[in-house]
Amino acid sequence: MEGILRSQSFRAFHYQSLNDLTEVEHMRDRLNRKAFSIVNHRLREWRKESNANSVTVKKAGGLHQASQEYANNMVDSFYRAAISPEDGREPFSEPYIVSFCAHTDDDEYVQENGLLSMWRGYGPDGGFALEIDTKEYWKWIEAGEEVTFDYGQLGLGQVIYDNATEDEVFTEFEGIVEAFSKFIEDELAGKTSIAGDIYTPFISAVTRYKHQGFAEESEVRLVAAPLSQRILDAALEKVPDQVTKLKQVEYLKTVDPQRPFLTIRGDPNIPMPVKRIIIGPHHDQNEQEQKVRDLLSELEMRAVVRKSTTPYVVKN
Repeated sequence: MEGILRSQSFRAFHYQSLNDLTEVEHMRDRLNRKAFSIVNHRLREWRKESNANSVTVKKAGGLHQASQEYANNMVDSFYRAAISPEDGREPFSEPYIVSFCAHTDDDEYVQENGLLSMWRGYGPDGGFALEIDTKEYWKWIEAGEEVTFDYGQLGLGQVIYDNATEDEVFTEFEGIVEAFSKFIEDELAGKTSIAGDIYTPFISAVTRYKHQGFAEESEVRLVAAPLSQRILDAALEKVPDQVTKLKQVEYLKTVDPQRPFLTIRGDPNIPMPVKRIIIGPHHDQNEQEQKVRDLLSELEMRAVVRKSTTPYVVKN
């Protein structure tokens, strides 16, 4: 808590270093199914347009097989282009993530005191919870990161869990449906899709879709995916006079292997929009409270300070 407030920043960690083994990949099967429905519908119409088209679909094994293979290859191409190129080159833009919890739908006690599982997992002996004004936080980030560095994707949004319905998922991620539809139309017309048109909705979807086992967290994520040096160099070749702003990756050296992260900062002229600080269960919450108040005074920040009434203690 002190480090966050003093530095006025958060650390966004590389998606591969998070605690979900299926991170980013978990949505692949659902994307394959959605892509199949879009491709199947379009090829059904396309084969009617000419005898040559009909023959092409038949040679590909018929409508179902052709649609399935095309859909799977399309989703694979999105993954390869965005985050895992097969040729060893730098990805278009790798995602880094800052995780928050939103408890707006929880009961009043949880909103005022925090989840017991949160204190057990992240503050077993003296943790703190920062309550942030989401809308103001996003404005703060836009005035800092977005105007300072080149990002393929920089966004803040609610995580969708895999027990959500198909309509719920693809209403939230409607951009990926549009990207799939545009991709196949471009392919059938002999055009090349623009990488940026694909990347942004794709990364927004796969980084904010998680297994329902994590649903208790009601997670909200800041996804920060800076453009890689390879992409910025390619942009300079086309427009040599433009100014590019590479976001530097840092490494947490206190762990092995080292964990890559980005330091995410907001508007340097405005304090981080912290509304409240909840002091977690501790053997001396009064002492913890005084430390928080002293820190806020030193940093000239205003925030409500509250002590959680959850009577949890660590037993040695």
